[in-house]
Amino acid sequence: MVYLKEMRIKSLTPQVLLLVFLVVLHLFPIWIFTYFPTQDGSSHIYNSYVLKEYHKHTNYRLCEIYSLNLFLFPNWSSQMIMTAFMHIVPPIICEKIVVSLSIGLLPLAFLYFLYGIDQRRMNFGLGLVGFIFSYHYLLHMGFYNFSLSLPMFFLVLVFGGGIKPDSPCPASVFSIYFYF
Repeated sequence: MVYLKEMRIKSLTPQVLLLVFLVVLHLFPIWIFTYFPTQDGSSHIYNSYVLKEYHKHTNYRLCEIYSLNLFLFPNWSSQMIMTAFMHIVPPIICEKIVVSLSIGLLPLAFLYFLYGIDQRRMNFGLGLVGFIFSYHYLLHMGFYNFSLSLPMFFLVLVFGGGIKPDSPCPASVFSIYFYF
């Protein structure tokens, strides 16, 4: 964690203000509109809702129609995040939280990746490329798990991929997230 302490923000520089402004600007369309247009996103919301309501006695039909698969299988991280948040907020807001995580974390993880390569010569302008790719095609197709794995990819490269070899968290720990 010494590595994170090195990157602490000491003051509000124009670069930090630009970064915060761009993150807010990229998250603004998600929260201003009622729905986020995806092809497959509604099925993730439905699956999360079924997981949340599965064990309630008033929804006994769900137990008759569906059988709960408790084996570890890939591509379930977005459903688990949405299921957890559905106990607090409505399903549409849960989707917005997952999409916000996907869009907001990608440029930040890419900047951290560039910082991990060379702290002294990090090109902040090149780091802004992460914002270009935050609204990618597969996000609009509804592939939330893939979208959540992109920031993790850059974090795996920094912490366990050889960029920072004395990392407290090896790449195998981060790689487990890729499975889910």
